[in-house]
Amino acid sequence: MLTFQTQSPDDRLTNTFDFTTELAAGDAIELASVNLIVMPDGLQVSPVSVAGAVLTVWTQGGSASTTYGILCLAQSAQGRAVVGVAQIFVGPVGLDTGG
Repeated sequence: MLTFQTQSPDDRLTNTFDFTTELAAGDAIELASVNLIVMPDGLQVSPVSVAGAVLTVWTQGGSASTTYGILCLAQSAQGRAVVGVAQIFVGPVGLDTGG
């Protein structure tokens, strides 16, 4: 499981799922979705871009002092299905995360 950088509820940060080691050389992500698997109110997660085997997502908001789980399901151009799971902790409002 990946652990994304801690963020504040007022941050909007980019995070990545990197499937380079799961895909064959030259293969790339073709389809992807990201969903919350631990769903307290507040965190928004959305895919932003795909570059080869790397999916970049935005995380924004969330409830202070809450850990969220994020599930990424992707399919490659060569038909391989890959799964990524990450957790992200949302700290207090005003936490300086550099975001």
